[in-house]
Amino acid sequence: MIAVLLGLSVFALIWLAVTALLWGVFTGQLFGAPRADPSSMVIICAALSYIYVAARLFGASLRQR
Repeated sequence: MIAVLLGLSVFALIWLAVTALLWGVFTGQLFGAPRADPSSMVIICAALSYIYVAARLFGASLRQR
């Protein structure tokens, strides 16, 4: 149970860091001029989250075989 909570905490921290990085890039606060509409950043972050979770679940299913 503790390992699950620790894993979820690490996932949440990584997700927040990636979100902050992408927010800085897309709003232009990190590297200058804005490159895209900030609403598209939300879609990209959601897609990255789903890809990460799907990869983890796929890896876990392979390990059980």
